[in-house]
Amino acid sequence: MKETCRQKNKNNNFKAGMEEKTMKRVYNFSAGPAVLPEEVLKEAAEEMLDYQGTGMSVMEMSHRSKAFEKLSQKRNRIFVIL
Repeated sequence: MKETCRQKNKNNNFKAGMEEKTMKRVYNFSAGPAVLPEEVLKEAAEEMLDYQGTGMSVMEMSHRSKAFEKLSQKRNRIFVIL
């Protein structure tokens, strides 16, 4: 089976392919979306394939699952603070 979007690391876990590449960072100072810290982007990339050990991304999991419900409750608490 050909892996096009992800690669296995030494522990047989999938990692985002772009993690292995170096790229020039561009900083957007115009109105609209801002620059995110690199560690935030890396965490998001890792969790895109395996959200907190669930074996799937948030986009793949059921909105009725315990993991999604926990994420939703956390989001609601953060919005109340804001």
